[in-house]
Amino acid sequence: MDGKKISERISGIAAAAVTLITLLKGTNIISSPIFDIVFWVVFGVGSLFILASVIALLVFIVKERKNAENRVDTTSILRRSKKVAKDLRRVVEEVDSLIEKHVRSRDTWDETRKVAKNKAVDSISLIASTLPKKEEKKAKNTLGYLASLEAKAVRASLRKEELPEASVLALNQAVLASIKDIQRALLVLEQYDTRVFLGDYLLRHDANVLDCADALIDYKGWTYSLLGKEKKFVESVEKGIALLEDYQKKDLDEATKKAVALRLARAHRHLGSDVALAKKDPSAAIHHNELGKEIVLKAFPKKEWTSPKVKEMLVGLDYGIANAKLFGLSAKSYKEHPETLLKEALEGYEEAKRIAAIASTFENPHRYVKCVLLENEFLKAMEPGMESGSIKKNAKALEASFGEGDGLSARIRKAFDDNTKAADRVFGRAIYADEMMEIYINQEISELFRRISDIAEKR
Repeated sequence: MDGKKISERISGIAAAAVTLITLLKGTNIISSPIFDIVFWVVFGVGSLFILASVIALLVFIVKERKNAENRVDTTSILRRSKKVAKDLRRVVEEVDSLIEKHVRSRDTWDETRKVAKNKAVDSISLIASTLPKKEEKKAKNTLGYLASLEAKAVRASLRKEELPEASVLALNQAVLASIKDIQRALLVLEQYDTRVFLGDYLLRHDANVLDCADALIDYKGWTYSLLGKEKKFVESVEKGIALLEDYQKKDLDEATKKAVALRLARAHRHLGSDVALAKKDPSAAIHHNELGKEIVLKAFPKKEWTSPKVKEMLVGLDYGIANAKLFGLSAKSYKEHPETLLKEALEGYEEAKRIAAIASTFENPHRYVKCVLLENEFLKAMEPGMESGSIKKNAKALEASFGEGDGLSARIRKAFDDNTKAADRVFGRAIYADEMMEIYINQEISELFRRISDIAEKR
């Protein structure tokens, strides 16, 4: 039994005893002097038990907090990441306020940032720590604690004295570069509020239209989808689409036109992949994904359709179409026509199987796993339609998918199991939200803090 349970049990028993005797004392049931002695003895012992339970609970809390720093379970990682993300937000807020304070006019700022919009801040060598000397040893205990102390030191350095406009611009570029590096890790570590916050910062202080579209479509839009904020999700993505479509009207080079097309396709893929919207209107989800495919195929010559970035986008859009069709199956009633359910579910299975084969060649196995699991969802959707009459009407298609002869159910079951094993193999070699992701995000944020300190100290 751990300290928390012991504390709860002792506290409960002692409180019950004291309460009972106090109630009896207030009545005429027991009025002898002996009872007075018993009452005060029990009251004193009970009080000691309660005090002991409080101490045990405090010891338990201290021990748990200490152990939490060393745990690598997902819950602990996400909790620590939230604290580091909060430190990041505080520092970025400080830079944001400096921009508003030191730049004389928005027009001047906009013009200045356009000149430097694509300049990456030079990699700055590590400088001596700005942490107080007495804190240095303790700071080595955890990366999260180090980042927290660095955040305080960085914020203090930014407040020392007024910075010249060139330094403010350099700070902004450092923050923008860092946002683009860590935004994906923030998504994996479920730091959604920070991702949206950084998207807002980028929209205010980045002149690059493509970056702003990324902020609207991904940093904010898709994050809102994951949070279940459907109205904000659609609004943000549609703003990103409008921004890109307006940008297309300009005289762009071929590379930029293709970059715009991929972002537009991703925006429509997001609109067609949101679970709540796809369940509500599968046909609209299919339309968005098909529109995304049309944009990509029009922007890229046929010889480039097999390039990695184009192929990955097309597979993602095809996945969205197949997934929306799966939602459509569950939304319809096939009671009178089970053969139609079997036919459509089998077609969906074959489509998922086709795109899984393509996705298996990708460097990142994430999409492949989603595809093989989608195959299994279609196999499950087939079950209500597996009646003798339906099987006969779909015999050729079933044979093409699972082979001829008796034992059809067993062959379908094997296909299901094979897909599950394929997913198991990927999960066995690719764990996404583990301690390595936590170390990465801490290192990236710590490096940003060092860059900011260097810029602030040079003034």
